[in-house]
Amino acid sequence: MIFKPIGVCGVIALALLVAGCEPIVVTINSPSQSSFVKSRCVTATFSATGGSGILRYACSMDGAPAQSCASGQTLCVASDGPHALEVTASDASGQKGSTRADFVVDTIAPVLSPGNGGPYWPGNDTCWNSAQQWSTFYTFERVTTECKFDTLPYGSCNWPAHQLPYGSAHADGTYQFTTYNLQPLLPNGVHTFSLKATDLAGNVSEVTQTFRVHAPVISVTAPASGSTLTQRSVVLAFSAALTASEDPECYFDNDLDAFNYPYVCQLDGGAAFECTPGITLGELANGTHTLGIKRRFSNTNGGMMAIASSTFTVAP
Repeated sequence: MIFKPIGVCGVIALALLVAGCEPIVVTINSPSQSSFVKSRCVTATFSATGGSGILRYACSMDGAPAQSCASGQTLCVASDGPHALEVTASDASGQKGSTRADFVVDTIAPVLSPGNGGPYWPGNDTCWNSAQQWSTFYTFERVTTECKFDTLPYGSCNWPAHQLPYGSAHADGTYQFTTYNLQPLLPNGVHTFSLKATDLAGNVSEVTQTFRVHAPVISVTAPASGSTLTQRSVVLAFSAALTASEDPECYFDNDLDAFNYPYVCQLDGGAAFECTPGITLGELANGTHTLGIKRRFSNTNGGMMAIASSTFTVAP
């Protein structure tokens, strides 16, 4: 026989399976456990099951005395930082159940500090002698990032393979992120770089800087872009030059052959291969083709990278 004293559900250990004596289980949906929120006022949503019918809820924020509350009610805290919401549900018999959600309030957008490279940080050089750009920045919190050049839409910042998804944590509590513009390489002229950082709470910071690229230029004369070949082969003809710039900060006195890096060619997105002026591309199929040529001209971080392409047609 099972005894269930009226109004004292759960007091007697034998009353294990009496209807209405199931434990009350409380679930907090918002703010969820370990979440980050960007407002000091949150809409608390919660529910409870079990017991003999939930009659009331009581909420306590950060250990303060519990107050009657309802799901959907707005609760506020006085400061950013870690907080805890405890919700207690009770039924007609006096049985109670409670749960707690720990969360972090962060109303401040991430602060980005420059590293030792990149075209966009004030104080760095405003002229770069490479069509390939890279930059480093630090934050004191984890962020996700999006990058763009000029009028292109925001997209991936092209993380190097050794970086962690949220950046590399340092002993001083900072996180380091390195962004690379791998493709397309930027043509000479004035460009704008924008970086958007979003922290775990959804706060967004954006930095933008205008800079100039003044890199060597590769000129392709055969096959010339827009030309039509009447044979299935072509002898490559191209050269590189670093022209003068009207910007005094863009003066680079470099010997383009000092480091003897090879030219690299790529036909129609296929495998890359070393190439030199005078070699023959043969067995070209009928139709339109694109030849890409790039070369690194320096041992510096910027690399003095240049790229060129030629789109031509084979119609023998």
